[in-house]
Amino acid sequence: MKNWKKILAVCLAVVFCTGVGLRIWAVNLNRNDGERIIYPMGETAAYEDDFFVNADDIRSDYEVQIVSAKVTPLEEYLKEFDTTPEEFWDGEEPLFSTVYEVEAKFRNNCPSEDDSNQHIDLVNTILVTGRDWYQVQEDLWLLVYPETTPNGFRLSADSEMVVRLPFAVLNHTGASTEYVRNKDTYLLISMWPTEKLMQVIPEKS
Repeated sequence: MKNWKKILAVCLAVVFCTGVGLRIWAVNLNRNDGERIIYPMGETAAYEDDFFVNADDIRSDYEVQIVSAKVTPLEEYLKEFDTTPEEFWDGEEPLFSTVYEVEAKFRNNCPSEDDSNQHIDLVNTILVTGRDWYQVQEDLWLLVYPETTPNGFRLSADSEMVVRLPFAVLNHTGASTEYVRNKDTYLLISMWPTEKLMQVIPEKS
């Protein structure tokens, strides 16, 4: 049952990322230069009233800063958690073999806990590189944060936290670890009315 859930989750991720890719492509065709902001690595971006899909996604209390990033073969990444790819896949065919982890510092600027009801939705936190889009992989997320859920997270009012975001580079892209490491990469945090992209520069091997 666990294997089927893992396969289903990854298949859904592929479908979702394909949909997101088409969405981004369609949006970019009709976007003016003034509607896109690219933040250099290390600069803080406020979410403000911009959102990803609909206005219910607004996270105006939050801001984010990219702290670091690394591109790692899955086998090496899993060593930190004392497991192997064979154990991780539990006998199933591997669907990705490269992890693109981004460390980002999130801050919730809401001054009152009573009014702090916004959260960061991991489904709508996408890593963009060339024509490929990567999503936070839920099984990796649960390895890093076993006491949470892979849907997203919420910070207490007036607090900040450095969060590790493990994106999976799916094998169907055909991209090697070195190729991914050298591609121009951005963290996409909003689409409307302003498309906000944050530059991500991974550590060199």
